[in-house]
Amino acid sequence: MDYVLDFQGINDLKEIHGMLADVFEFPKYYGKNLDGFYDLMSSRINDMKIIVRNSQKEDERLNEYLNQLKAVLLDLENECENILVEIES
Repeated sequence: MDYVLDFQGINDLKEIHGMLADVFEFPKYYGKNLDGFYDLMSSRINDMKIIVRNSQKEDERLNEYLNQLKAVLLDLENECENILVEIES
């Protein structure tokens, strides 16, 4: 299944994790941090393609966090046979 993470219009960390929770239908106990994201994603067994769009931001802090998120996604791709990541921008 394809999952699109489009960061157009996303302006803070709360919005990032809100979108991740919505897109991946995370449970209410999701910790809204990169460790929690990794834990929930690495336990998934279904095949998934994750497409990242509009991840370059002018806000330096937000841009750095999105770079960290992309690194986590690439780690997941390397460690989980069922996850493929495509970063468009």
